[in-house]
Amino acid sequence: MISYGKQSIDQSDIDAVVNVLNGDWLTQGPAVDIFEDDLKKYFGSKHVCAIANGTAALHLTGLALNWQPDDIVITSPITFLATANCIIYAGATPDLVDIDPVSYTLDPNKVDEKIKSHHSFPVVVELLSFREFLNILPLHQFPDHWLKLRRPHQ
Repeated sequence: MISYGKQSIDQSDIDAVVNVLNGDWLTQGPAVDIFEDDLKKYFGSKHVCAIANGTAALHLTGLALNWQPDDIVITSPITFLATANCIIYAGATPDLVDIDPVSYTLDPNKVDEKIKSHHSFPVVVELLSFREFLNILPLHQFPDHWLKLRRPHQ
C-alpha cells in the first residue's frame, strides 16, 4: 500500500476550529482575514487569497500561469483526479509520468526526459516529497513560497 502521509493535528488546531464553529461566521469571516494576513507576513507578500480546497487552488494556478491548449502539463498518476482535471479546466493537456518505485512520487528522471522532449512543465503533487526535482529543474520553477510552506516530513 502507498501511504499518503499522516496529518499532524494538535490541540491548538482543534481549538481554532471550535472557535470558528462557535462564532458568528462559518465562512468568509474574521478567521479567514487573520489567516490571510498571517500568510502575507509569512511570505512578505502584498496579496494572498485563501482558497476553499486544493482543486480550486490548482485550477487558479493554471489560470494564473495562463496555461493554453498547446501546453502539456506533467503530473502523477498517483494523485487525486483533481490534479489532472485542473489542468484541463485551465485549458492545457495533462501528461501522466510514471512514479519512482521507491519514493512513490514522480520519477524525476522521467520528468526531466519529458520536459526536454516536449517542452512541458510539471505540476508536482507532494504526496511524499518533491525535493528530488530541485536537482533536475531550474530553481525558478519552484517559487520561494513552495519551499517555505511545507510541513516537516515524519
